Amino acid sequence: AEELSKKFMEQNIELQHEIETFRSKLDYIVTYINQKLDQQKTTTTTLSSLSIHQLVFETMQQEENDLLKYLVCIIKI
Repeated sequence: AEELSKKFMEQNIELQHEIETFRSKLDYIVTYINQKLDQQKTTTTTLSSLSIHQLVFETMQQEENDLLKYLVCIIKI
């Protein structure tokens, strides 16, 4: 039981690190996209960029949710 607990804690720490790394990447991407959006002047281009921004954000959010679901599954074990 002690070995299992130790293994769980190691996996938990590793997953938390992965989530933090993922969040850092997401922050970078959002910042980058926002900078690009600020540089845009044409309404059509801006709307297109906003759609891309939303799509990227939703995709990254889904990946974070998947990681969190995995973490919850590990905790239940």
